[in-house]
Amino acid sequence: MFVLLFLAFFMCAFTGHVASLEDASATAANYNFKAPTKIDNGIWQSENLDQNITLTMEKLDQDKKKQWIEFSEMLTRHCCDYLTKEEFKIAIERKRCFSYSNYDERMTALKKLEAAQNEAPLQKIKATVNALRHAQSSLEIDDFYYKNGCVWMAYVSSSAFKEEADKKKHVEMFVTVTIEPEAFSQHMGILRNPLYEGAFHGALSLPLHSFAAKVAMAEHSSLRLFMTDPLKKMRDLFLSAMALTEEAMRVHVGLLIQPVDAKEYAYKIYSNLEEGRLKKEGHQLKLPSWLGRISFACPLSQVVTLSPCFEE
Repeated sequence: MFVLLFLAFFMCAFTGHVASLEDASATAANYNFKAPTKIDNGIWQSENLDQNITLTMEKLDQDKKKQWIEFSEMLTRHCCDYLTKEEFKIAIERKRCFSYSNYDERMTALKKLEAAQNEAPLQKIKATVNALRHAQSSLEIDDFYYKNGCVWMAYVSSSAFKEEADKKKHVEMFVTVTIEPEAFSQHMGILRNPLYEGAFHGALSLPLHSFAAKVAMAEHSSLRLFMTDPLKKMRDLFLSAMALTEEAMRVHVGLLIQPVDAKEYAYKIYSNLEEGRLKKEGHQLKLPSWLGRISFACPLSQVVTLSPCFEE
């Protein structure tokens, strides 16, 4: 039983900031961010002085792409190392459970072990690893988009964040933003940084998405659509915040889509010429090959107004 207690202690210690995208103790309306300001060519920021946090969106070139990929890989290694150690502890505990000669004692011990494996903190770490893989893959797109300034990283950080070396302890949440000029903005791989050392801030995802949409439209006024492939919880949050049903979302946006596995994805947009056409007000656009499955799409203007916490 000592191993179970040991396991629970370290799971709590490690997962202090590996929280769900939203937290019941805070809402987006609690924040009061300044209107996004262009700091430099390719850098926008919005400060929240009350909370000492800053929203930043930076345009990525090849050097910055490398920095964010290395950052994601470092976080992935850390999470995977942790999971490997926990799985080893679980294996030891499982072996110990079978040492009980009494059947009832053995089954009780195994049920407790199964419950420990299914506890939220451990599942959140696994979800973080999955999100990190999405974050890395979203950066591995054609160089054309980097050369044309179409790949950005939006993130929330403590106001003290200044140096690249401090990213792991000051960046709380981040998401990749890819822009198809005159068409849409896609947000992929949003997640919390498990190594973040600052104070936890709940309900950051909607302000971050809204901020990124504001910047995208400021940079490309012709953008019309927002697309993303979130976990079901985040998709439901979008639908709830916009008072949309999934059917209304499809009709309103006018996407040519087909249903796929509802457990993971609501829809798929096809990228070939015959099936992969995005229709809006009679205009057709061929979707780029990197665009895969999505489960939420809406006019970008709705995401701009999604969070009420920005000064106008």
